[in-house]
Amino acid sequence: MKILGIDTSTKFLALALSVNKKTVFRYRQNLGTRHSVRLLAELNRLLKQNGIKPSDIDLFCVGLGPGSFTGLRISLSTIKAFALGLKKDVLGVSSLDAIAKNVNQQGSISVVLDARRGNVYTADYENKNSKLKMISSPRLSCVNDWLNAVSEKIFVLGDALGAYADIVSKNKNIIALGERLWYPDAVNIISLGYERFLKYGADDIVKLHPTYLYSKECQIRKR
Repeated sequence: MKILGIDTSTKFLALALSVNKKTVFRYRQNLGTRHSVRLLAELNRLLKQNGIKPSDIDLFCVGLGPGSFTGLRISLSTIKAFALGLKKDVLGVSSLDAIAKNVNQQGSISVVLDARRGNVYTADYENKNSKLKMISSPRLSCVNDWLNAVSEKIFVLGDALGAYADIVSKNKNIIALGERLWYPDAVNIISLGYERFLKYGADDIVKLHPTYLYSKECQIRKR
């Protein structure tokens, strides 16, 4: 089975392709706000390099955020166009889940992304016996409220560690993980998507939407 994974919820464009559970290519590049310019070009280049046509792909998996409104719209519209045009299955995955899956350490985990205006997108997980379980749903929180709620040792990752480094460092319960783990890996998008596909089948493409935690997120343009 050939599965394509895409995530553009952050400044990184993440792409991956697996064939029969083996990773064929894995790409992650900091494009800032240039996802709309580079996504199709990079995807077509990687597919061509590996002798794969879009019509060969069986399942399209996409990160649904939360994250950049524009980035999420770009990746989801691209995936929907492929899936509808080629009559293929599509499946959406939480980008926070994909980031949490970067962690090998056992214990409590918090993924925290900069949502601007002093806010963060966050979700909490428990990694026990190498099994990752979400213990709190994705939510929008004031960064200070999130920090005040951290009362026990916890592994933290996500770009909010950089955006709010000066205040995050004051909470000694936070075990900050390295920057290379802060962003979604498309291999994780594939893994999580395939796991859900086996349990529940494909998503309804008409009902598939990005995760927006701001009520009017599309109108937010600055911190």
